[in-house]
Amino acid sequence: NLSLETDRILAELNSLGIKCVPLKGILLKNDYPFAYLRTMVDVDILYDEKMQPQVHKFFIDNGYTMEHKGRKDSAYRKDKILHYEMHTSLVNPDSEGFEYFSAALERVDFSNSNIGKLTPEDTYIYMVEHLANHVLHGGAGIKLFMDMYIYLKNHEKEINRDYVHQILSDIKLLDFEKKTIEIANSWFSYESRAEVLSE
Repeated sequence: NLSLETDRILAELNSLGIKCVPLKGILLKNDYPFAYLRTMVDVDILYDEKMQPQVHKFFIDNGYTMEHKGRKDSAYRKDKILHYEMHTSLVNPDSEGFEYFSAALERVDFSNSNIGKLTPEDTYIYMVEHLANHVLHGGAGIKLFMDMYIYLKNHEKEINRDYVHQILSDIKLLDFEKKTIEIANSWFSYESRAEVLSE
């Protein structure tokens, strides 16, 4: 139901001329051996902050209720299972990566549609940042580690690793990413045992 509703919402936002980028689970589920293995409780969509009034009106007109409005996103819900987080920013202003991610939409190719995808590099860097934010502010479940592992298994050849390492170094997450990959490989590939005692 969530996937079908997302297809409908993206099609309508596209027709309204609102540039959008679906994020995280709604895309990542297609990289898993079976889509149902990647559970979702909501769908995250990035869009241009200037279109906030139009996006709000769209959801209200479609029977959704706004649950909250935060610094970087607004949440809309309908019928218990339909839950959307509409992001005007990928990270909070106090994040080391705020300046970098503020330009994320500028790096998206919207030439054929108002619905685009983050670059493979930005997709991965955002996964690292999102996981780090969860770890810092309360903890992270196995799903976010699986996402990084699965994404690299499917898309590593598409990613410019030198570029990724430079950005992760700039936003102070390079060591965190290395440790995270050690953990994920230890859990999911059985190729190594991770030593992850450093802060």
